[in-house]
Amino acid sequence: MFPFKPYNGEQLAYYQLGFAKGYVADASEADPFIGIPDFARDVYAEGLADGAEYGACGFPIEPRCFQLVHVEHSTPKVVIEGVDTALELYGLGHVATAAEGAAAGIAVEGALLALMVSIALMSHTDDPQAVLNVSDYASFTQALSVVGDPVSVELYFGCGIDLTVAGCEMQATMVYKSLADARAELDALGRPVGMVLAIRTDMSGFNVVDHFGG
Repeated sequence: MFPFKPYNGEQLAYYQLGFAKGYVADASEADPFIGIPDFARDVYAEGLADGAEYGACGFPIEPRCFQLVHVEHSTPKVVIEGVDTALELYGLGHVATAAEGAAAGIAVEGALLALMVSIALMSHTDDPQAVLNVSDYASFTQALSVVGDPVSVELYFGCGIDLTVAGCEMQATMVYKSLADARAELDALGRPVGMVLAIRTDMSGFNVVDHFGG
């Protein structure tokens, strides 16, 4: 969940500890290196610096783009039934002459094609909050718990929605420690509908704390 580093074992553990403390800006220790063995001081210091940077600038949790609109292809049976209904409505079975039949066929050909396409391609829109994977965000907040003493930090991220952006109808911001920072990036996305959600390090689930346009 933290940025990839070519460390393993104890070095990785100390880097992650440093990152978590740097991110939450844990100032409970006068000397942040107390208890850190000499062999791990460099990676721990790197973690502190990285955590502080992400804490100030936001942490990216992927994915950032979410598809809300899904096109469903109907079965041939559904399409055929729909076309049969259209034929009955147009009364094509009651054409009086061959010439009239040809003219009628030409007249409704486009309408039938449009109807077939509309029946075959039906869409539905997902609930924006339902597509968010809580575990992706919970994993990050839980990773911050390595600081040791119980810590409660409220984090924020925004989701901007525009149903005209195919394949990325909802776009998430980075995760911030400040609601104002999350809202600022959300506004910069320029989407007509948006919401800011909060998640705490000591609980699961999201809370909508700000929204606009919907």
